[in-house]
Amino acid sequence: MSIPIFVVGRNRSGTTWLSNQLCEHPQIVGIQHERHHGIKESNYFGIIDVRYGDLVNRVNYAEFVEVMAASDLFRLAGADREYLYSLWPTTYEDVFRKIMDRFAERRGAQAWVAKADVQEKMLKQVLAAYPDARIVGIRRDPVPNIASSMAMPLSRQVKARKRALFRQVMAHAYSDKVLEAFVRRSDRVRVFRYEDLRADTEGTLRNVLEFVGLPWDDAVLRQTYKPNTSFRTPEERDRALTPGEKRLIGVLHALARPIPRRLLHLVDRYRRWRRGRPALPHSMFRLQPFFEKDPLQYD
Repeated sequence: MSIPIFVVGRNRSGTTWLSNQLCEHPQIVGIQHERHHGIKESNYFGIIDVRYGDLVNRVNYAEFVEVMAASDLFRLAGADREYLYSLWPTTYEDVFRKIMDRFAERRGAQAWVAKADVQEKMLKQVLAAYPDARIVGIRRDPVPNIASSMAMPLSRQVKARKRALFRQVMAHAYSDKVLEAFVRRSDRVRVFRYEDLRADTEGTLRNVLEFVGLPWDDAVLRQTYKPNTSFRTPEERDRALTPGEKRLIGVLHALARPIPRRLLHLVDRYRRWRRGRPALPHSMFRLQPFFEKDPLQYD
């Protein structure tokens, strides 16, 4: 079996960049495509694995297969309907492992990379289901991270922006606390800083490869895919947040740091419960002709 490497972090924290650079290594593979800026977000743990119920149930598994066989991730991995049905009876974790191991084996690789958001439940699942997995966390300072997120379309009304800033800061604080907790809990989790990756790309990548147990290769410094950035120019980056909003983020982040992780976890669970059955993101099906006709559906 191949070594599972999970690159996890908040949205706009550098997970795509780090994952793509690891995939340049001759012994590491990932599910990539130019329409996804390289690495394909898995959207698996936390969305798919809570959507279809127990996969031992034939009806549940049939629904799971019919949807997932059409997803970009499974199609690019070569997991068609026939192959997926051949895996039953199975579990969510086992399906994902077999698909990724098969993908890596076909390419003669020793390890595979999956990119995902930071989720407490997901980290527990991965550590329990994959004893050989390595979890590479990446964190970014709150102001640039939130500035990048706020560059995405949202209401420009003052109240709406303040609410969005508050939610972003709380989510950032919770993400940091989750990563910190799992670093203390397991030596199979290590966190790196986006700012270090920018300032010393080679040194940081050397440390990541040492952590996952693979030798250095100069190929990881290549850049096959363009950076997935929210800004076209430095001026756009500077204008993403007002000076007042930057100060507000600093104040809110300082206030959020002392909040216990368990309390933030309960807030996150309540938010997910209010949302109900998670909707499948359009980005899961970008390569389907139906979505290619109207790129605004998923950008």
